[in-house]
Amino acid sequence: MISAGHSWSDIKKYSLAEAGVFLKAIIRKNRRDYVSNLNQLWYGSNLTQEGLQKAVTELSKRVKEEKDLEPKEIQAEWKRLAGFMSGRR
Repeated sequence: MISAGHSWSDIKKYSLAEAGVFLKAIIRKNRRDYVSNLNQLWYGSNLTQEGLQKAVTELSKRVKEEKDLEPKEIQAEWKRLAGFMSGRR
């Protein structure tokens, strides 16, 4: 959240619901950036159709690997955040 422009002092004041909204928005932005990066790759490299398909396949594999990790990482972050927030009460 800090990399998205939230200050640590503000983050400490967020409720879990607020943090969840911000985190979901950050995830959506990251996915849009992925599509944008793919378009830039195609335009910048002047790939042939076969070259583009190969790049898309490789990037799709990476995204799938990241998605496989994503739920575990998100759960770990929620647990960490919940522990932090309950410690503040």
